[in-house]
Amino acid sequence: MFQTRVPSRPIWPAEFVERAWLEEFHGIYQLGGHFNLTVHPQFIGRPGRLRMLERVLSAVHGYPDVWVAPLRDVAGYWQETQG
Repeated sequence: MFQTRVPSRPIWPAEFVERAWLEEFHGIYQLGGHFNLTVHPQFIGRPGRLRMLERVLSAVHGYPDVWVAPLRDVAGYWQETQG
């Protein structure tokens, strides 16, 4: 997954990923949309990154009217309300 030759897929600093995810969430939240957080191994695949993920989830939980759920629950909700 992480090659030593170019082109490679570097592991981004946690601060960069955290800022990008929170900016994306905030923009989607303002539009009333669905934020789908995908945690690819190159972003979260190290034990220390779990602390960063905890900070992101804590920030997201701080917004009113936010539901954090696995996608299967989101899909079930959609089927029940829109199907």
